[in-house]
Amino acid sequence: MLRLRNISPNELDVFAPAGEADSMTVQPGQEISVNGDLAAEQPSDAYQIGEDDAARAWPKSLWLLVTNTPVTPVSSAPSTTKEN
Repeated sequence: MLRLRNISPNELDVFAPAGEADSMTVQPGQEISVNGDLAAEQPSDAYQIGEDDAARAWPKSLWLLVTNTPVTPVSSAPSTTKEN
């Protein structure tokens, strides 16, 4: 599951038009979870998430893909090189 953050200054209605049962309003700065994976080929102006009929394009002007990549700690093990 991917996470997107609304980076626009406006609230956005996603998944259905405002007022409909499946609509979800996303406030500026709010993050949402989106089902699916990034498509293999990405347009330059959007994140394409999902495949075939389930694919959706999320404009980069409105959304930021949030990555929660763990930081790999730098090893503090002693050096194995010998000084002469």
